[in-house]
Amino acid sequence: MPAYGAKAREWSEKDVGDFVRYIGLEQYRAAFEENFINGKRLLRMTSNTLPQLGIQRFDHIKYVWKHIKKIQKLVDEYEQTLSDPDRKINASATRIQSLARGKLERKRLEDMKQKQQEKEYAMFQQYQKEAVEAQSQAAILIQKRARGMSDRRRVQQLKEELGSTTEENSRVSEASDDAKMQAAIKIQSRARGMNDRKRVQ
Repeated sequence: MPAYGAKAREWSEKDVGDFVRYIGLEQYRAAFEENFINGKRLLRMTSNTLPQLGIQRFDHIKYVWKHIKKIQKLVDEYEQTLSDPDRKINASATRIQSLARGKLERKRLEDMKQKQQEKEYAMFQQYQKEAVEAQSQAAILIQKRARGMSDRRRVQQLKEELGSTTEENSRVSEASDDAKMQAAIKIQSRARGMNDRKRVQ
């Protein structure tokens, strides 16, 4: 059974008068009834509206307002218990929606992460391919330069070898000419000696 005042929203004007008498201020009961204060209006009241009903003493205003606030609190708590099943259903639905959204968000993030990883992997593969091609081109260039240097060395060696051979041939030719001259002089000398001997005979 709900506590007294929990169903104050359903109170009639007479019920509100009974409430005023219940809290010990029956002298104000007529003021509430004459102003047609029912349960709904009672719950909407504030401390500023009480003087308009004829309650002028500050301590009475404070006392009545304290009890009205208690009634308002009881009504709120009671109505919350009545709406708890709906609130639980709504909370469950909200939770399910949140879980579904979270799952979808995680899947979306995983997909984005996978796509990003695939993109990074493709970029890495492309980088490796370009690096291998660059290394290959560099190796070919180095080989060409090495061959060029080797070819230039061979040409230089051939030139040096040809130069030394030409010099030796020149020396041999010069030596042969000298020997021929010496031989010719020797033959001429012999011929002259033979002629001189014939004359003497």
